[in-house]
Amino acid sequence: MNTTRSNARKQNRRSENCSPTPLLQPAQTWSSRRIAVSAIAVAIVTGCVYLPILKNPFISFDDRDYVTENWHVKEGLTWRTFAWAWTSLEDGNWHPITWISHAADVQLFGLAPTHHHFISLLLHAANAALLFVVLTALTRRPGCSLAVALLFALHPMNVESVAWVAERKTLLSAFWSLVALLAYVRYVRSVSIHWLVATAGLFFIALASKPMAITLPFLLVVLDRWPLERVNTWKDLFRNRRLWIEKIMLFALCLPSAVITIIAQHRSSSIASLTQVSLPLRIENAIVSYGLYGWKLIWPFKLAFLYPWPQRVPPFAEAAGASIFFIAATAVAWMQRQRRPWLMTGWLWFLGTLVPVIGIVQVGAQSRADRFAYIPMVGLLVVAVWSGAEITQRVPSRLRVQPAIVALVALFLGARTLTQISFWRSDYDLWLHTWQVTTDNYIAANKVGVALQKQGRYQEALPYFEHTLRINATDPLANFDVGADLHLHGKVQEALKFYQVTAAQNTDPILRAEAFENMGTAYRQLGKLQLARESYLKALQYDPGRSRIYAVLLEMESGVKNR
Repeated sequence: MNTTRSNARKQNRRSENCSPTPLLQPAQTWSSRRIAVSAIAVAIVTGCVYLPILKNPFISFDDRDYVTENWHVKEGLTWRTFAWAWTSLEDGNWHPITWISHAADVQLFGLAPTHHHFISLLLHAANAALLFVVLTALTRRPGCSLAVALLFALHPMNVESVAWVAERKTLLSAFWSLVALLAYVRYVRSVSIHWLVATAGLFFIALASKPMAITLPFLLVVLDRWPLERVNTWKDLFRNRRLWIEKIMLFALCLPSAVITIIAQHRSSSIASLTQVSLPLRIENAIVSYGLYGWKLIWPFKLAFLYPWPQRVPPFAEAAGASIFFIAATAVAWMQRQRRPWLMTGWLWFLGTLVPVIGIVQVGAQSRADRFAYIPMVGLLVVAVWSGAEITQRVPSRLRVQPAIVALVALFLGARTLTQISFWRSDYDLWLHTWQVTTDNYIAANKVGVALQKQGRYQEALPYFEHTLRINATDPLANFDVGADLHLHGKVQEALKFYQVTAAQNTDPILRAEAFENMGTAYRQLGKLQLARESYLKALQYDPGRSRIYAVLLEMESGVKNR
């Protein structure tokens, strides 16, 4: 008899340990009207905080390629632009929905930056409101969902995605991914194949906005465990074939998107080879980046426009701290996977959606970027808010501790967001701040120099170019700018050496054309006409549209004949 009672107690204890916490058992019910009013409130708060971006100009980094100097986009919504958008691989991406969005802005507003920023503001506000609706539909916990949406809306890490016009692709991809999530919830609740087809269609639009959405089908599988609870354990996710088979349409869209993206990035020479960045360094940087993304979410200071690849192995303390965070978070999520399943869902959401941009396949000059965390941060916010709700649920409801904490954190994040927005007032402010908060950032140093040069502050610009070359002596843009500065001050022979370094790099053809053209001008000033002619012709090979070079060559030919 005693043995039977002992076994019963053990069984009850085991059941308690494996059962959900009280936090997850009662579903909170808000009326549709209350949910709609809350969503609108989130959007309004978001819009008010981000209003200062309307005063900001376009920046020179990528905004020219995406809007101000892209003649396809500047044509507006024409059939030719529409056809080009669906076939273009410009800027290392296939994102026709993004191109069409920019063209629509030009069609409606011209090239006034205020209106382009306003559309980005509206998209971010819509994403915040939509996130609240989606999480409420998924979890039936509107209070926690509202907290996540508000923190997401006001977090300064998202300023880059909103204040940078060229990052419209992130906002669009997130919007369509969230709508796809909402359609998937409707499918799960109704088991109607029409909603599954709608999910696949919306997923395609998200991919056509930015290919980073490629992880969405895997995220849906994670959500099947919690909060949708379509299976009882995490192991059941792998055993339940239906959950995978029903998503075949979604997985089928991933392969062509990945192939097209790789082709586009290869064409633009964006993918770094293993000789440029070794695999061990990529893995170490990925782990450090996961840790830093998590830290910046908690302590959002020293946010930079561009974090360069480290010129050396990351410091031991930084790598060790990030590794400990990564291992500890994974261990806690795994050990609590049954009792607190939101920990595993949120952690996998964060880890998984960052995979395409974590740097194992290295694209671009950045080691990480705040804009990459736009959707991944939601996973960690879910972990924080649901865990906080569990901790504070024993406090008497009359004290209303949870809303007070959320309000204080939201005020702190809103203040940090306003500060971060202020750095986007100009190229100079943006790059100077980036230079000040990062280490060995030769790209930022060079950009500060360029901004000063445009303002006519040549003497102030030169030290920044020299900083750039001390960090990276072969940087093509810095060599070009130092050469241009020397050329401007009459040091033609010295300038040629820097132009030659730029021209020898396998980099942007426009930059190489600029270097060869300036070399031609320098040789001409030195009386070396044959070398000048050869340099001008090489410039035309890289950029045949330089009409002024044809005029110079004709003038040179006329001079030779007159002799």
